[in-house]
Amino acid sequence: MTEMDKLSVLKKKLRGICDENELIYELECKKYPISLTIKPAQNMDAQLSMMEAAEDKGFTSPNAQLVFEMKDGDLLYKTSEKLAISDALFGKIKNIFKKIAIFYTQAAHRTSVEYNLSTLPEVPEDEEKSAEEFADEAEQELEDVDNTDDFDE
Repeated sequence: MTEMDKLSVLKKKLRGICDENELIYELECKKYPISLTIKPAQNMDAQLSMMEAAEDKGFTSPNAQLVFEMKDGDLLYKTSEKLAISDALFGKIKNIFKKIAIFYTQAAHRTSVEYNLSTLPEVPEDEEKSAEEFADEAEQELEDVDNTDDFDE
């Protein structure tokens, strides 16, 4: 299964999750950064059910948005207005977006290499360090990455 096939499967999964929760999504991969915007569905049935669910789940503004971005290797997100979704649903959408960003990047890289479309950047060489120093530094950098999920304000 190619990266594009995996992307197709993930988009179908995302669409199913959004449909179940009366949400819509917009995926933007052709600009930097790759982004996913989640909004409440605007059809009449969705609006009626949103009003009915407001007592149980909390109020969601019709203009609410949840935007995920993959920027500088970090997964960032921001919200505008009030979007009431569970932590579990947020986590599902976030994980699907991470996978979409990875598979899209891999597919773009594959296409670029196979069709010799551009000069690819070189990975910079590391300074000479002992294996232990390198491992300690890499571990610290990974901890720093794991602790950054929000936009800088």
